[in-house]
Amino acid sequence: MEQIRELIKSRKPNIDDLRLKYFTNYTVVSSTNSSSTGWVSWGDFQGCSELKSIGLDNITTIQAYRFENSGLETVSAPVLTSIGEHAFERCTNLYQVGNLGKITTLGSYAFSGCSSLKKVVLPETLTQISQNAFDGCTELKEIVIPKNVSTLGEGAFNNSGVTTIYWNWTNSGAPTLPQTGTPA
Repeated sequence: MEQIRELIKSRKPNIDDLRLKYFTNYTVVSSTNSSSTGWVSWGDFQGCSELKSIGLDNITTIQAYRFENSGLETVSAPVLTSIGEHAFERCTNLYQVGNLGKITTLGSYAFSGCSSLKKVVLPETLTQISQNAFDGCTELKEIVIPKNVSTLGEGAFNNSGVTTIYWNWTNSGAPTLPQTGTPA
């Protein structure tokens, strides 16, 4: 544990240093170096309950389970193109999701269980919100769904606090919604 803290203090690791699950279940306070480009790999920060912030300025892909159950409080990734399933699931300290770059698909359970999440800014490039993406986001009261979203997955807002959805879909027709009987 102490070795990892020293690594952060001495070298300020970039994302390339963090591709081998180095920090799974460890206490990582922050990482601000965002000079690396590319992706954050399988479960890199999974269970890092003390991780409050991380620089994601040049990251294009966040794959499955990357920050699951971590202590992140805010997320912003301006060049992001992809968020995998369960990427931020159960990040109970996460209260704001800002610039998500140019993502087109929000993975299943991406923000599920983020019970403190109050604000989400979804990019206009988004076309699909997958199943249970915001399931259990009890503090999320309203959301603006970009006009290009054509698919809303089953249970996307299940067990959430969402009471108001703003949605102006494109002229090409109504979006594909979940089957009858399943709350969006």
